[in-house]
Amino acid sequence: MMKYLYFALLILIIFMINPQKSDAITPSNLKADSLFSQIEVSYPFSFIVMGDCQPYYGQLLNQTFLEILSQIAELSDPPTFVIICGDLTEYGSEEGYAAYNECISEWMNTTGIPFFSLPGNHEFYGSSSFEYYMTYVDPKFDYYFDYGNSRFIAINNVQHPDQMYYHINETQLDSVGVWLSTAPENKFAFNHVSIIRDHHGGGFVNTGYEEFHNSLCFYEAVADFNGHHRDYYRHDLDGIYYFTTSGAGGDLGGIFYPPLSYDKHHWLLVTVDESSNTFMEMFFYDVGHNAAASVYDFQIKPLQIPPEIYINEFMASNGGTIADPQGDYDDWIEIYNADICPVNIGGMYITDDLSDPAKWKIPDTQPDSTTIQPGESLLLWADEDTEDGVLHLNIKLSVTGEEIGLYTDDLTSIIDSIVFGVQTTDISFGRNPDGSENWECFVVPTPGYSNTGFESPENVIINFDNGNIYLEWDNVNGATSYKVYSSDDPYTGFVEDTSGTFVDESWSASAPVGNKFYYVIAIKETFRFNVK
Repeated sequence: MMKYLYFALLILIIFMINPQKSDAITPSNLKADSLFSQIEVSYPFSFIVMGDCQPYYGQLLNQTFLEILSQIAELSDPPTFVIICGDLTEYGSEEGYAAYNECISEWMNTTGIPFFSLPGNHEFYGSSSFEYYMTYVDPKFDYYFDYGNSRFIAINNVQHPDQMYYHINETQLDSVGVWLSTAPENKFAFNHVSIIRDHHGGGFVNTGYEEFHNSLCFYEAVADFNGHHRDYYRHDLDGIYYFTTSGAGGDLGGIFYPPLSYDKHHWLLVTVDESSNTFMEMFFYDVGHNAAASVYDFQIKPLQIPPEIYINEFMASNGGTIADPQGDYDDWIEIYNADICPVNIGGMYITDDLSDPAKWKIPDTQPDSTTIQPGESLLLWADEDTEDGVLHLNIKLSVTGEEIGLYTDDLTSIIDSIVFGVQTTDISFGRNPDGSENWECFVVPTPGYSNTGFESPENVIINFDNGNIYLEWDNVNGATSYKVYSSDDPYTGFVEDTSGTFVDESWSASAPVGNKFYYVIAIKETFRFNVK
């Protein structure tokens, strides 16, 4: 309580001061840098993002913003730093800059928490306002800093000394490229005007915005935060989350998503752990109430632990083993779920070239078709006939040897892969048992059944009589049924013979012309299989 009263007294003193420019002034960001350099890295850590504390007409500071600072100062688990996405002053006056500097400097003195700022459009009115910004806030308009596994990049995209409005210039893009390419694992960006929302020219229409977004995508940034729009908004574009948070004191308006119909002043608390999990909470402020309350939370970047699924079996030359629903004998890939939970592979990536993991994204539009239950498998057709359904891939397998890779939906982790050599028609290559590291050829392919659900009976007796063939074999303990395959070649071309009938451990049928080789398997377990 004493801490809060002391801070409130400091704020009152600020309001009583008629700020004057001083050569001894320390820009608030440089003071934040000094504080930040003294903080040891620990996990998890958190930071606060807010936007638009612009005072009302005739004011030097916004009362709501000051009370939000009080909320943050009283948090039981203080953030590592705070950053605000612009609109710090009313119209870039020296008095406004000086009041902001003194307020933020005193707040940092009191709390010991670094407070970083970046410019908004209200900071620059006339050439003198650039000088004021450099004197009271930061000698630089763009900067970055690191903490642990994360880099934080602030970019001025509202106005430049050359009077270039709401753009990101080539020099900035070059800097961003370097800063992102040399960054730790997590990368966060901050700017005043949204890169993607229609405003002041409209999203990617603005010079440099699309290039900036492409850099964030290429270097796999986590999120971009902005202000200006006087609302809260969240959008995911190409795997980059864009957050608008501009309710730290300025007038509210526009849309709020989510939560529904949210029209209160707010700020965001982002938490990062050592494994790079990133979570965000929104806190609201009701004028006159100092208690901070979380409105909702959102997982920005979960650490994706790949599910326990496997490329379990495949066939690169399907001459007549199994037809797809359209009646075509196409290459196929069997995915087996060894996990204890259902796994939806919709949204994951599959490729026949490990150097190009994003070659095909399995559609996520039909989860009923792409979800694999525990212990079950799913057939994917590598036929380049994607118009035939979500289980048809835009790849084909090469009988001379190739690769198969399955990746998470954010392409950060490979789930499973296989590099294979020359294949033989109608002989599959698979794991035995299911999900194991042991790969072997299956003269009798098993699409539709477990790779471990078969056993060959002993003592098979074969007889021919008047154009008929008769097979008898010993009972296989635990068998639920039997299948007979025949071929004219002892090494390849075996297909299931469905013309005959089973009677216990025997089978008879008209002998197929030319087929001299027979293969009997006992099915010891019934497996539900998603052939769709």
